[in-house]
Amino acid sequence: MTLLWKKRGTRVFEDFVCLCCGKSQSEGWRYITDDSRVYLCNKCKADIKPTFTQILYTPMK
Repeated sequence: MTLLWKKRGTRVFEDFVCLCCGKSQSEGWRYITDDSRVYLCNKCKADIKPTFTQILYTPMK
């Protein structure tokens, strides 16, 4: 996860092997790091995606 910190991924539709789960996929995300390309499937990307605090807006009078 720290390898992909502040990196922008690109959606890809090609055959690759996911770095996290090791399964062969045909759809997912590619991240370009300093010296290599990292491929993640949609499930693994969702698992490592940072979660943000949800903001609830309430009307104020």
